[in-house]
Amino acid sequence: MGNPRKSELIVRTQSTYSSGIDRVNRLIKIGALMQTQDETDKRANRISLTDYGEQLRQQAEHCVEQVDESTLGKLTPLEKQLLLYLLNK
Repeated sequence: MGNPRKSELIVRTQSTYSSGIDRVNRLIKIGALMQTQDETDKRANRISLTDYGEQLRQQAEHCVEQVDESTLGKLTPLEKQLLLYLLNK
């Protein structure tokens, strides 16, 4: 996603504006995200992932993979496809 504007990030994550701003600001506060002023539009801010944020992202991805394997690991590919279809309905 590159360095999206704060508003673009909130839309992309399908958050309400106020909860999305709160979430982004908390991640900035703990050092997981960095906010910089947009070079072309001084009213806008760009958001980027810090090294610490990347570490957190990798840890979260690992946890998701473990949960995925423990819950879906015994399903056949067809059963997984059917489950995803049903969940997206």
